[in-house]
Amino acid sequence: MDNLHENDKKEDSISYKLVAIGIIGLVSIILVAASFYLHITVNEVFTENPQNKWRAFGEYFGGILSPILAFFALIALLISIHYQVTEFQKSTKQLKESSIALKEQNILIQEQISEARNYNAKEAEIKKIDAINEFLLEIISSLVELLAIKRNYFNQLNNHPAQRASVMQPILTNSHSSNPQIYKLIFLEKSTTLPRRKFSGDIIYLGSVLDNYKTIIEMLRVRNDLHIDIALNPSLDTPMALEFPQADPSTYALFRRAGVIRGVKLVHLTRELIDFIDRTLNDLYQITQELPDIAESLISHNILEEYNKVLRYSLNKRQEDLFNYNVPINEDLYNEIMSKRYI
Repeated sequence: MDNLHENDKKEDSISYKLVAIGIIGLVSIILVAASFYLHITVNEVFTENPQNKWRAFGEYFGGILSPILAFFALIALLISIHYQVTEFQKSTKQLKESSIALKEQNILIQEQISEARNYNAKEAEIKKIDAINEFLLEIISSLVELLAIKRNYFNQLNNHPAQRASVMQPILTNSHSSNPQIYKLIFLEKSTTLPRRKFSGDIIYLGSVLDNYKTIIEMLRVRNDLHIDIALNPSLDTPMALEFPQADPSTYALFRRAGVIRGVKLVHLTRELIDFIDRTLNDLYQITQELPDIAESLISHNILEEYNKVLRYSLNKRQEDLFNYNVPINEDLYNEIMSKRYI
């Protein structure tokens, strides 16, 4: 506002100067004309041969007045030029100020864009942590559930296939609904900072391990149904020992109760289930130990320190005993039963 007032004052001052020059020039013309008129009136200069004298007067008057008018015109021109130069300088200054303002505005916009990008990047890192923790919770829940299943036959099995099928009773499960969004872990495929492990960067493998857990639950249900069917509907076949006296007591007892077909199926399903549980437990535990390191290598350390870290899990003593419990099966007896030599 102050600059506008100053500009208005300067423009008014220039206008006043031009008007003053015009008035001075007009007054000068009037004074010259008046003085000459008084001279000829008082002295009666043009009484004789007036035409020649008036012509001489005109030349004289023009000769005097022209320089005066030219001088005032020059002054007015100089003032006008000065005014134009001043206006040009003001315009240049305003353009510079506008340029500075635009640069400052551009800097502010760039800062806002940078802040938005930083915010989006931070949100993306937090989503990575959430996705990893969500998946690890599924892995840990599956691991704990399988350990609970294994606890049902912990320290009761020997290496005899038929004994395993008889000792391992139906197991009720409280399986959780495992449906993690694996696609959220796609960033794991960028893992290059750590040695390539069995599953690092392979989200298909990570999903398959959880699928194995679901398969175990289905196998348990099938075996439970078969075990219950054998208990409710015992076989009426001829006792195995009468036809095959070489049969050992465990095999004899199982096949007498279940019959040959159901007995073989139960032995096979029991062996597959026990082995599958042990393999899947190893895979699940390996994931809990290695995946956090791989994930944290791909996430900003500042984000990890500021927000929640990736979940980590360790087994207690009871779980370690269950995890490490593994009695090899007698392969010869198992193959003999599977070959149906008793049929």
